Amino acid sequence: MAQFGPSMELRQDCDDEGLFASYRCIPGQSCHCLSKTAPEYLERPTSLRFPKCSRDYEEAKEIIGKDLVPSQHFRCDSNGDYDAVQCIGEQCLCVDTSDGAPTYPGDALVNLTLISNETLKCYRGKKDGIYYNKCEAEYIEILNEVNGFLEEGYDMIFAYSFPKCDIDGTYSAVQENSTHKICVDKEGVALTAVDKVENTTIADAMDCRCIRAHSVISSREAPTCDLNGNYSPIQCRRGVCRCVDNDGIQVCTSVPCEVDENDKDTLTCLQ
Repeated sequence: MAQFGPSMELRQDCDDEGLFASYRCIPGQSCHCLSKTAPEYLERPTSLRFPKCSRDYEEAKEIIGKDLVPSQHFRCDSNGDYDAVQCIGEQCLCVDTSDGAPTYPGDALVNLTLISNETLKCYRGKKDGIYYNKCEAEYIEILNEVNGFLEEGYDMIFAYSFPKCDIDGTYSAVQENSTHKICVDKEGVALTAVDKVENTTIADAMDCRCIRAHSVISSREAPTCDLNGNYSPIQCRRGVCRCVDNDGIQVCTSVPCEVDENDKDTLTCLQ
């Protein structure tokens, strides 16, 4: 049986304080941001930059004790940096993408419906007056409707299901309705679905990280995903197979760490 060293594993980088570096990459595939204290998946970036916004969000979530909704936090971009345009309520301004500080502190705030390339120097939108991404817009619309009912004296609202949004305003990987859990891309297009009643165990473990990565990888080295969109525990690349964790990062709990593809059934992660 052919055995190999951990050739599929990249050594984890650390910062000057000994904490986790801001991102980690899977060889031949994609990269994702990390929290400072644990290799926790935050948001998949499209390029390698320092994701201060995603880390600030994670710290705020730890302090508050729950996830924040679109109306409760600054928006990050897909790299984990601060979005150059930030709107607080109905008022918008330009900020430094590295730290969220106003880049034109002397400029007046611009109403949400009036933002454009002319009113905001940092605006790069295709349409004037458009700030919210699709998921954010759906969430805000439902929130305003619910608040309207509450103002009219209705105490209980049953008919509304809010979408789950990532910190860049796009759809989170896992969405849910009354019968299914659904993996979606960043625009909310369904990638796969699992019946919550018939496949409870599979649905409960669903994180969709593999199928999300698969949807944006154009090379032939796309990962192998399970029925629920998670990473299959064994991943093979260029004829060599190894065990991976929920993020697709190689793990090695016994020897050998990697084997020839013909011997992949011997890997202990199958147990």
